[in-house]
Amino acid sequence: MISRHLFRTRLAWWALAIIVASLTCGDFANAAQSGRKPPPKAPPVLPGQDPDADIRLGTQEVLLNVTVRDASGRPVKGLTGEDFIVAEDRVRQELASCREAMLPVNVVLVLDASGSVFSERVNIRKAAGAFASELGPDDRVSVIQFADKVELLQDWTSNREEIQHALDWRYRGGDATAYWDALYLAAEDQLAKVEGRRAIILLSDGVDTSSKLSEDQVRAALDRCGASLYVVSEVQAIVERLKPYAGKAGVLTGSAKPARAAIGELQASEERMKRLADRYGGRLYSPVSFDELDHAYKDVALELKQQYVLTYVSANDVRDGRWRAIEIFPTRPGVTVRTRKGYSAQ
Repeated sequence: MISRHLFRTRLAWWALAIIVASLTCGDFANAAQSGRKPPPKAPPVLPGQDPDADIRLGTQEVLLNVTVRDASGRPVKGLTGEDFIVAEDRVRQELASCREAMLPVNVVLVLDASGSVFSERVNIRKAAGAFASELGPDDRVSVIQFADKVELLQDWTSNREEIQHALDWRYRGGDATAYWDALYLAAEDQLAKVEGRRAIILLSDGVDTSSKLSEDQVRAALDRCGASLYVVSEVQAIVERLKPYAGKAGVLTGSAKPARAAIGELQASEERMKRLADRYGGRLYSPVSFDELDHAYKDVALELKQQYVLTYVSANDVRDGRWRAIEIFPTRPGVTVRTRKGYSAQ
């Protein structure tokens, strides 16, 4: 008999899957795929949406959020356009502007509400609310949750009370995980409504069970939208709670094999999320406690305030939809830069 306390921890969802798998002698990795749907169709055109629309900062203007750190990891201040060389597809570009992050930022909070994550809802609400309070008065936030379906909890607002109300009263749990669908909505729908600096902050374990859209479709949408992507991964916190089941014998008879399969799936999903964060100029955080969760959100807020914003008009004026690789080379020694790896030329 499983206690109620177990269901109040983020382990509950995974532990339940392990118990079912061990009792039926099923393979957990295969069972996790059983809820998946047929191959995805092309993404639908939303009401009122131009089917050819994407996120454009200007006719051909490219905007880059750039993080600059010294050898100790501290932000570097006081740089100018002379301190950066920007290349697109290995061709040097002429900067149109360079400024420290004074432009408002538009942030989509994307919150996993599936059973494996939602048990931490109190801490998630507190940390996400604290993040919003760290932003400037002109910065805007929208909130999306995903479980069985993707839901917009709060459209764009600068009102911190509206954000906290959405987190406290509209964020609620579900069973399935429409992970890819949620990222698509954030990139293709929410960020299409705003101009300027854009960022997505994703909180999830990265395991998808019910999306209609594919990873390739979502990556294409992220390529188009020009946003930075930060990931707050719940993987390591869940893995820590699975480890007792994954030992030689396991806490429950027969639980070791499915627990190890679950851990492997989780670690693979975290690596996939890390690659996305790297591609789009963000970072991945793996908190295992509330303090670390709170720090992750506050660190993202601080980084968004400490960035440089570079713009340039691409020397290649062909809008062929192809991926354009971006590289930034600092001319000042001893510093490192981070930005998204490219964009889709729509």
